[in-house]
Amino acid sequence: MEDQSPGLISTVFTLRSIPSSQLQFCNWHAVQAMGAKFIKPGYTTEELDGFIDGEVGVPRLIDHACAYVESDTVEALGANRGTLMRALKVEDQKYISPNWAAKEYRTIFCYTKTLAPRSLELCGG
Repeated sequence: MEDQSPGLISTVFTLRSIPSSQLQFCNWHAVQAMGAKFIKPGYTTEELDGFIDGEVGVPRLIDHACAYVESDTVEALGANRGTLMRALKVEDQKYISPNWAAKEYRTIFCYTKTLAPRSLELCGG
């Protein structure tokens, strides 16, 4: 499991120095990378961090990213990806499709849960 550093990716794929292994991206780093990307286009603090409207907490972009990464089934993955995409500005939706959709089998729980036991809760839930 790793954080998508180019050196380790190269070690696994180009140099094939870890035979019979499957590269899995760190879920925490994935959510943090999405959060860092969401900060740049000018989302408000409320959109990023959420806020309380009376008694109802409004989901924030990080909540949607966590749900996406923590999808336990392929069906939940489709729903959670869609929810995240709808929460993003149109131009930022392009970040999810080419960058994360191609990495889902190495990042999303419904694919990675068979690789290693889940020992930590990612988003506190």
